[in-house]
Amino acid sequence: KGIEIEEYDFNFVRLYQDYRQSPVTCLEEENSKRFLNFVERFSYTQLTTEKKIKRIATAEPWTEKEELNVKALTDQLRHIVKTLYDDAKEQKSELINMAEAGSVSDEYIAAEIATISSQISGGEIRDVNSETFNEIMNASDETSYGKGRDAFFHRVAYFAMTRLLLARVWEDIGFIEQSLYNDGFAKWYENFNREIRRVLHYAFDLSAERYPWLFKANNNYSWYEPSDKALIDSLYELSNFYLGKLDQDILGTIYEDYIERVDKKNKGQYYTPREIVSFIWDRVGYTNSKSFFWYIEGKRRPKLILDPATGSGGFLVEAARRIRECPEFDWNDPQDLLDIHQAILWYIFGSEISPFPYYLTQVNLLIQLTPVIRRILKLGEKKPRDKPTPLGIICRDSMELHNEAQKPLGEEIEDEMRDYQNELVHLPRVEKILYDKIKDKLAGKYYYVCANPPYVGEKGHKELFHHTIHSHPYWKEYYQGKMDYLYWFIILGLSKLRQWGKLGFITSAYWPTADGASKLRKYILE
Repeated sequence: KGIEIEEYDFNFVRLYQDYRQSPVTCLEEENSKRFLNFVERFSYTQLTTEKKIKRIATAEPWTEKEELNVKALTDQLRHIVKTLYDDAKEQKSELINMAEAGSVSDEYIAAEIATISSQISGGEIRDVNSETFNEIMNASDETSYGKGRDAFFHRVAYFAMTRLLLARVWEDIGFIEQSLYNDGFAKWYENFNREIRRVLHYAFDLSAERYPWLFKANNNYSWYEPSDKALIDSLYELSNFYLGKLDQDILGTIYEDYIERVDKKNKGQYYTPREIVSFIWDRVGYTNSKSFFWYIEGKRRPKLILDPATGSGGFLVEAARRIRECPEFDWNDPQDLLDIHQAILWYIFGSEISPFPYYLTQVNLLIQLTPVIRRILKLGEKKPRDKPTPLGIICRDSMELHNEAQKPLGEEIEDEMRDYQNELVHLPRVEKILYDKIKDKLAGKYYYVCANPPYVGEKGHKELFHHTIHSHPYWKEYYQGKMDYLYWFIILGLSKLRQWGKLGFITSAYWPTADGASKLRKYILE
């Protein structure tokens, strides 16, 4: 910050001149001593695991005056992902043993990897069973299964990183007790007999009290537990940042790294640049407090938002950021802070078919809530709600979320729909409630529906379209040859809007005139 530190303050020219004059006696010069102090203090040193543990435990307490270098943090998160990815790959044999013992679902994991493999190769998804899991685990790296397995281990690493990141964020704002940094780490590391994994378990248990849907998640990625070395390396890298000031879509950038590894054109997923997300929100007029809220009898009521194809959550994160940074709010007023908190927690909804970006969306939105929670705590108010509340994000195929089909319907379609509804009983209760809200209770009530839906044409992907029509007969009415999958998303989005609601999608340029979009245009006009 422009302040000279005398013991490191040396002059290069003087150093050179003294050396030329006397290579031996130059080391006695005060300028040379300061140079040697600088070299000793700042030269690169490979830290041992024990030294990293000591650095974490004795790190300076945060003052909250620190600036967060987002670029540096992003680079370190990439490094952490690489560390965890290498570690997860080394635990492949342990994963196989867990599958044999029945502690993980080999069929679910095989199904996910087979799906990834088909996205990479552009081929159809093969049926899987327990034998497929062993085939995948033993496949060579060059095969489609091997490439899918590699991408899966990256997902495992990203999931582990996001949970570590969020736990540290919550520690830094005082939302949970400190256990992964500074005195808190030193305390629990000793209390748990220097077993680093027990420290992690404790931190995640504390985090689960706040958000069990992420920290008690039983999914294809939660089997992985970092080795001691990988965990210590990760905590050491995170210890260099005050994460209480993290309020940006940092995970969107990390997600972009991931989808670059898979052929995006085959699965229709694209990372949406934040400038484009912001442009879409500007176009639908989501720019000021009157567009964020209704004002009823002097109280704010947030306007409902839906993104039916969240990806890593870019659209919802930008909406939350705009609410949070609205100049109308007084951050010294507890009611204003609670209004922001309620708007993000209760009025923002989304659906994502793939589990991996679904979890990223949740973490991304929780990070957007962090500055609000931090400020509420700062004012000495109670934490917002004693009981944990889930965000309005579900991991489902958005084609399921259509409004009830218009009467009359053929009996065959009615029967298929009833059978499908019966399949929903397996959903966790909380997600079932959210599902019902998005699909039925809030249908026709959303003021904004904004998204970047998948880009998949019928050509080369007929099986996807046939699968959707068979699984959800509602969409048969809106099917025609040479259409794009995103047309169904547009119809879905429009059907969810209230009167005068706004829809903002990124679409292809040709739907206004394309032969395969005539049913879409008819729906829009009607």
